[in-house]
Amino acid sequence: MIRKSVLRVPKSLSDPMKKFLNIFAVERPSLDDWKFKQPTDISFLKNHPDIVKSQYEIWETKGKTIMGLLNRGGKPTPRDGNNMSSATQKQSKMAPKEAKPMNVDRTPVRNARGATMSPETRDALPKALQKVFQNQKVCSFQIICEQLRSLAVSQSSLPKAVAKMAIDAAYAVDSPEELIKVLDQVAVNIHGLYVLRSSPDYPEHDALRKVVIDLLIGKGPKAKLKKAEIEEAAKMALKRNISKNEYEKVVTDICESHGGSWALKKGG
Repeated sequence: MIRKSVLRVPKSLSDPMKKFLNIFAVERPSLDDWKFKQPTDISFLKNHPDIVKSQYEIWETKGKTIMGLLNRGGKPTPRDGNNMSSATQKQSKMAPKEAKPMNVDRTPVRNARGATMSPETRDALPKALQKVFQNQKVCSFQIICEQLRSLAVSQSSLPKAVAKMAIDAAYAVDSPEELIKVLDQVAVNIHGLYVLRSSPDYPEHDALRKVVIDLLIGKGPKAKLKKAEIEEAAKMALKRNISKNEYEKVVTDICESHGGSWALKKGG
């Protein structure tokens, strides 16, 4: 929860601030505050106190600098620049490596109301989606939306281009039908759960990955696959026997073991 009393900004910055806050919070005029859309992750706070402390220190520094800028109408001083640079460098060390870009059709998509997803959002979505699937190999649509919002928040303190990409991508959540159309280009819907069409870790095994995905789709929502049927289906589709190594890499990436068989991982 954020009290509006701590968000006093010049009138010229009021609308941009609201647009940014709308990504991850809901305005409550009756209570004169903003409430975060997602609840606090208590388990994360308990399990990762070092990260929590580091983030607190970073944002304490940035908060003072940002409020100072706002109070001066956006004019920085050399000291502001040094503070922002130091905090950004510290944050950058914690940032994950950027994943390989995915090919996606960037033709504008119109929703039922005739609105068009912005080119910036469509350009940002592929990389953002790949980051989402890096953290969780199998995702429900709800989790994808939540993770896109979280990504915008977590990367907002990184260099401007990175932060802008994450924020642009988060706007896709406001257009779910259009988001699904882009998502379908890079991921497969397996009975309500999504997995990437191409593995960022083992792209050389994508043909076998497709075989496993097709089996999971064909056998229904509670599908359980045996090793023998995967090997048989792969032999028919790929015209060869698959190795133990590629079998394990593909199957364990999106499935979990259930007493001698494999089922799609839970998507949250």
